[in-house]
Amino acid sequence: MCLAVLVSTLAASAPARAAAGATADDEISAEQLLVLREAFALVSVAGTQVWQGWASIPLTVLLVDDDLEFLVNAPPSWRPSGEFSETDQSFLGRPIYRRARTLPPALRASFPIEGVPAAITGAWRPAEESPNEWALTLVHEWFHVLQMNRDEATKVRGLSLGRAAYPSLQLDYPFAYGDKDIGHAIHLLGQALYDFWTRSRTLPRAVQRTFLAETSWAALQNFKTIVTLKYGEESYSYFRYQTWKEGVARYSQVRVSLLAADMENRGQFRPVPGFGTLQGNMSYPRVWEEVMRTHFWMIRSSTSMGAGDPTSFYGIGHGLAELLDAIHPTWKDTYFEPGVWLDDLIEEVMDPEAAEER
Repeated sequence: MCLAVLVSTLAASAPARAAAGATADDEISAEQLLVLREAFALVSVAGTQVWQGWASIPLTVLLVDDDLEFLVNAPPSWRPSGEFSETDQSFLGRPIYRRARTLPPALRASFPIEGVPAAITGAWRPAEESPNEWALTLVHEWFHVLQMNRDEATKVRGLSLGRAAYPSLQLDYPFAYGDKDIGHAIHLLGQALYDFWTRSRTLPRAVQRTFLAETSWAALQNFKTIVTLKYGEESYSYFRYQTWKEGVARYSQVRVSLLAADMENRGQFRPVPGFGTLQGNMSYPRVWEEVMRTHFWMIRSSTSMGAGDPTSFYGIGHGLAELLDAIHPTWKDTYFEPGVWLDDLIEEVMDPEAAEER
């Protein structure tokens, strides 16, 4: 869960539940620290193969427990305000800070904490999910931290989404998700992207793969036409932002999971010492097959035929990123640049003359 669903999360703070977070001494437990270390290992080993330099940024996290919040891995230059106090614990050689809880324990989001781009997440709760799933969710939020560190704010200002300010525009922008024409267009695009992912790798001829890519491109153009005719360029710009932000974050989480599974099978990745003893621990091949693989199905079912919702663009953005992996292998080189969005990168391949004119 990310900022786009923050309102519903904040509206109802979760009740206290057994967690692997704080101890009786108001510290982070050894089990929780293990899960944090595993998430760091996933980014360092697999994540850097998905995005160059990912592990070189400060991977800061605000861990929300029932009564306290712990700021972990803050940049060395950061100094606590009156809200935070330094604990006796450290993590990866840096002090851990804490403050009284201000956010709901169920929160999964990313936004600056006292000026520091951070992933915000509730403590791991063994009764609710495996430690692997918790770590991979944190990987998703840490990709948003990478976006913030690569100057997301400046990039988004170029879209001129005047009716909603960054970063709250994910919540505030009045996109017409309930419009049936929009819902049909999203459904068509999701189906085309899913067909490309499932079929393009097995088709024997390049012309067949090209046809599937052209079908996805046509579905994207159809969506753009419907949105802009009915609601204007600004609404389409909002779609560009959501697919760039949330769709690629989901893609990155899925890719890290798949790489971890493949590397574990080949003996090239091992969980951090002690992680295998945690309650509910799973192998990454099992996590891939039973949990993460379903995100590909969500490309196809991003919306019902009737209407969508703010998460509709997560699956669509994931599908667009998978398409780019196949047709534009160097797309990540310019992903963070101002004025470059996923549809621009696809256009460079599918309609290079139009891209050149742009």
